[in-house]
Amino acid sequence: MKTAGESLKLLIQHHMQFVNAFPHFPAKVVVQNADLSVDVAPDSNFLPSMQALPLRMPAPGVVLKVQPGSRVQVVFENGDRAGPVAVPIWDQDAGETLELEIHATVKASVVSPDVRLGSTAAVEQLLLGTTFRAAHATWHGALALFLTGAGAFGAVVAAACSDTASALTAMANDPGVSWQAPTKNLINTAAGSMGAVAGASTTFTTLCGATVNALLTVFEGAAATYLSNTSKTL
Repeated sequence: MKTAGESLKLLIQHHMQFVNAFPHFPAKVVVQNADLSVDVAPDSNFLPSMQALPLRMPAPGVVLKVQPGSRVQVVFENGDRAGPVAVPIWDQDAGETLELEIHATVKASVVSPDVRLGSTAAVEQLLLGTTFRAAHATWHGALALFLTGAGAFGAVVAAACSDTASALTAMANDPGVSWQAPTKNLINTAAGSMGAVAGASTTFTTLCGATVNALLTVFEGAAATYLSNTSKTL
């Protein structure tokens, strides 16, 4: 049979269990699970190690991934000891955020005169994505149109020169005409020259088509290299 003191102690503990559930208990993250819940080791001996606590995010649509050793607070929502959750501690000693995702169904805006990406020492202007892409599309479209037109012109020149070379060769070898040797040699030379021009024009046409793709590849590669630089400002 319990003494009066023991009975009083049990009565107090029964009524105080809800009060004891309202404090926030600092804890260390042991590991974050695939479902984003965390296993924690509370600082206080009042609580045991706890597994798979839901990690409360700072706002709807935000996904936060933290590293082991990060600091959180264990909170019993509504004083319910059966439903503990982990709440991130937002201070300099809370640990590093490994990944941060922000999902918005309409729009996400950052309003600040100075936004830095990758480093607080960032000084280089980040490419303005929409403006850059629009200008790039216009530039590449105009260049492609020019090169395509130049290639088509080269194809016409190649065909004309080839036809002219064939005609000159036929003229030089026409059995019905008695060309003197110097004249025949001149005609054959002209035919050879036109054939060379036809070959060069064909090569030019091929190069024009290849240059369109090559320039696009080089330009995109340069842009990708620039964007991969870790020191940028918006």
